[in-house]
Amino acid sequence: MKGIRPVLYLITTDHQLGVMKSKYINKVEFFDTNEDAIEHLVSQLPSLKEKVVLYASGDPISACIDRNYERLKEGYVFFNAQGRIAEMMNKEFMCSLAREVGLTVPQHITYKVGDLLPDSIEY
Repeated sequence: MKGIRPVLYLITTDHQLGVMKSKYINKVEFFDTNEDAIEHLVSQLPSLKEKVVLYASGDPISACIDRNYERLKEGYVFFNAQGRIAEMMNKEFMCSLAREVGLTVPQHITYKVGDLLPDSIEY
């Protein structure tokens, strides 16, 4: 509506969508892996006249973009933790940080598939 027509990068080996047209999207580009998309973004750096906004809509690509913070920061604006976002996505890390700043964290356990659940869990 504002005339912003983004390029949509999709990470999928399928390279197909049910509907490939939208009045809001300029074009769609497919990449097999997150790393392939990053390499494409890096290759576009020399042609950028100003910083481009990257909006990642999933944890895996968000973490990949963040891991490549140093390579992308000159040409792109994106949510980042300067390479630490994957660590910060870890729920144990989040709970630990919340406790450190005085927040109450609900009881929780780390469950590994195949382990027995403790009897002491309150629901």
